[in-house]
Amino acid sequence: MPGEGIAGTVFQTGEPIISNRTADSATFISSSGSYAQSIACIPMKVYEDTIGVINVTNKKHPSGFSDQDVEMLRAVADQAAISISKAQLWEMAVNDSLTGLHVRRYFMAKLQDEIHRTERYNKTLSIIMADLDNFKTINDTYGHTAGDRVLKSVGDYLKNSIRDVDSIGRFGGEEFIMFLPETTKKAAHVLADRLRVGVSKIQVDKKLPRITISLGISTFPEDGKTLNELLEHADAALYHAKENGRNQTISFSGEIMSSGD
Repeated sequence: MPGEGIAGTVFQTGEPIISNRTADSATFISSSGSYAQSIACIPMKVYEDTIGVINVTNKKHPSGFSDQDVEMLRAVADQAAISISKAQLWEMAVNDSLTGLHVRRYFMAKLQDEIHRTERYNKTLSIIMADLDNFKTINDTYGHTAGDRVLKSVGDYLKNSIRDVDSIGRFGGEEFIMFLPETTKKAAHVLADRLRVGVSKIQVDKKLPRITISLGISTFPEDGKTLNELLEHADAALYHAKENGRNQTISFSGEIMSSGD
């Protein structure tokens, strides 16, 4: 913890500490199984912010850690901090801060790549678009904090209910989107309807009403061979589900497009 022990002090102050006799150090906190006789604690800093601490113990040289060791470890700590910072920035850039799902732009890039791969190897691919039913009512009645909890809960459930090879993103607002590599329309429909039933069983809060979702499905290549075609047809199927009572799964067909004309 910050301020506790040598590492905690280094994290709090942002300054390195060497202790070549930990037994005599007032700030060193020993634990069972600890054999640290000397220790060098170096802050990992991004600009002026300390994001962690590197601990190196028990230098073999009898004189222990030196100022030269500190400078070398500082360089290592700086590189580690930069790598961690870049990873955190990447995480923020590709994942939605509320749900942890892919943001729309990154998801679309992944989907486009998957469409190219699917076409190259003559495979199939299905897209599921899902939209929470009556979500505005939840926000208006119970507040946006409650709405955020609902979105987070549904996002977690959907992410944990698909395969590792599948991908899910937050398409915008209360809408989610998934793509399922090498998945037929029939198989996608079975999964989507299972997700629909599962979401209806989520209880975010006893004060909140049960959640339902509507889902629309399109499949490559029968419903389109481009990203825009597949999205348009999945969205048309989703709209059809919404217009016909909500809380249902609809797969795209020519009849759906005809009924919208």
